[in-house]
Amino acid sequence: MVSQNLSSWKRCIGLWGIGHTANFLMVKGFNLVLYPSVLWFLGLIWGAAVMWLLSLLVCYFTILFYDWCKVDWLGIETIKEVRDAEETGIFHGILKWILSKGDMVVVLAISVYWDPFVCVVYLRQGAHQYNGMTRKDWKVFLISFVISNAWWTTAVFSGLTASEWIIRAVKSAS
Repeated sequence: MVSQNLSSWKRCIGLWGIGHTANFLMVKGFNLVLYPSVLWFLGLIWGAAVMWLLSLLVCYFTILFYDWCKVDWLGIETIKEVRDAEETGIFHGILKWILSKGDMVVVLAISVYWDPFVCVVYLRQGAHQYNGMTRKDWKVFLISFVISNAWWTTAVFSGLTASEWIIRAVKSAS
């Protein structure tokens, strides 16, 4: 029993490692390469329009893929199990306290730090369900989508504008 449990945990940790690595590469490539490039070349309005549409599609298709493969490759379902469990203990208490701050706080935090995919999957009812999106899930998805993209468009455009200003200042000083 113990070796089987240890084997199960090894599988989960390996899967989460691969899942987080793949998600990290996809998100960082999208946010740090594609997003700034498109805003730089197309400008704020058209660049944001293109990136918001791409973001919507990528997050939605990631949800569809996640539900299709029925694999907890980010550990989100496991976190939901802990959140919903009746167990006690220091770790459990701390995690439950953090996760109990209300859906809007969670939506805001996840939308700024991660993306609408993670936000919806985390806030969906039940763990390991992989059963599509309810009306509430669609609302969460759209709210998270707006928060996430407004935040990231502002951050990227501000960074690009500051970089452009610095380059002009350096050129005019030489």
